[in-house]
Amino acid sequence: MFLRKGIVSALVIGLLTGGPEWNNIARADYNTEYEQYEKVADSIVALVNPQWSDAEKALFLHDELVTRCEYDLDGDGNTFFDALIVGKSKCTGYAAAYQDLLDRVNVESELIWNDEINHEWNVVKIDGVYYHVDTAWDDPVTSIESDKYKSSCRHDFFLLSDSEMEEKTVGKMNHGKGSDWQTTTTRYSYGKADSTVYSHRFWSSTVSRCVNNGKLWFSVHDNRIIGTDFTKEFDKNTVISSVDGKWYKRSEPGCWEECYSCLVCFNNTVYYNTKSEIIAIDSSNATKVVYRINPEMYSKGYIYGLTVGSYGNVCVELGMSPEKKSSTYYVDIFNNVSGCRGESEHNYDIIKQYKGNCIEEGYVIRKCRVCSKEEIVLQGLGDHECKYIGAVKATYFNKGFTGKKVCRLCSCFLGNGNKIRKKKLNAPKMKIKLKGNVAIVKYSKIAQATGVQLRYKEKNGKWISKKRKSKLKQQFAVRISKNISSYKFSVRSYKKKNGKTCYSKWRNK
Repeated sequence: MFLRKGIVSALVIGLLTGGPEWNNIARADYNTEYEQYEKVADSIVALVNPQWSDAEKALFLHDELVTRCEYDLDGDGNTFFDALIVGKSKCTGYAAAYQDLLDRVNVESELIWNDEINHEWNVVKIDGVYYHVDTAWDDPVTSIESDKYKSSCRHDFFLLSDSEMEEKTVGKMNHGKGSDWQTTTTRYSYGKADSTVYSHRFWSSTVSRCVNNGKLWFSVHDNRIIGTDFTKEFDKNTVISSVDGKWYKRSEPGCWEECYSCLVCFNNTVYYNTKSEIIAIDSSNATKVVYRINPEMYSKGYIYGLTVGSYGNVCVELGMSPEKKSSTYYVDIFNNVSGCRGESEHNYDIIKQYKGNCIEEGYVIRKCRVCSKEEIVLQGLGDHECKYIGAVKATYFNKGFTGKKVCRLCSCFLGNGNKIRKKKLNAPKMKIKLKGNVAIVKYSKIAQATGVQLRYKEKNGKWISKKRKSKLKQQFAVRISKNISSYKFSVRSYKKKNGKTCYSKWRNK
């Protein structure tokens, strides 16, 4: 066994000069580890299309390395073996592995570092021109290592010029001054990488890996899957597909601002994820669902990551949020070993259905009666559960208010509510009997009323009014001097409370 040129340089220069973190690069059993490394490295190189340009090869290997490795925040991993086999490394391992992979596809590169910041990256030669690539800083990390999703892949430091490399930062960190940069062969000559030809290509604003289906390069931008020719300027309008739905927050209102779709490619078919599905884009850019998560996976969260598995399968990363620890499942999206050969052969029965509400998605759990495949189909958020706040009951003296309409679950404001009319007193019914020259006016009792008021008059005369509390007998006696038909009688109920009085309408006879 022998080590390739790039790795030999990394070992020799590091051991002689004491460059960044070189002293721990030696391992106990190089033969065993190198055999493992060779197998993985060869499998990656086998995916590289020989017809690609050097820039395309550099992009593919950049994304492959970033999505296979995690930045080692707490450990001491710093070799090419750590980067590709262990899957955790510091910057030295990223740079060494990237240089070796480039060397295997005949793309010239150098290791470069800055002692002032104790950091290492690569310069890559594309069409005779040098560009900076920092795979380690393009691999996002959080303050808690386990919270990171492996499929995250930025391109902030891919094919940059010297000046761009000096200017760009991660948080408050940058790569220092060009005059402090060194390579494995000589002190770096600032100004060597002066081209900005790749500064505004399709990869510059995506946080997912870019993939190629033999015709186009695909990348994710917001909720759009873009397909573009590598040689053309980036055009966000070249939309191949859109990602439907949002990654809602679990058990609380709202959704995460970013789209968390990721891309993988097998046999010239591109696959991307929604929050619960894997969707294929074939060579004609037609799309179809090839996998849905099952209820057990749904209990772990939504899909926040999609990467290539170790055995040609797909690794699905599930989490309750983009900031929480992920659970991983390896799924086979190509073969159904349970008896059905494709989606069209499944015969589903619905075994559970949940309507959902404004913070919990509705779903249908269905199971194939042939192969017992079980999956969940999300149906989006349901309705708000309303309640009213600030409601005021209507009385006989004041108007009421239904209250402001808000959601009981998410406290969302849904409407201002309505005023309610004052309560109305009913007018009593009335009967009149004549006894001699006395009219006996009987009236019905009104339970809510304090009493009843009577008024009567001769035609063209003035009204005469009497009141009687409801506890007294339910009649008035009125002496009349003429025929009763020449009189008008009216009764109404009234209610008194706190110095206020309200009346019903008059009932006339």
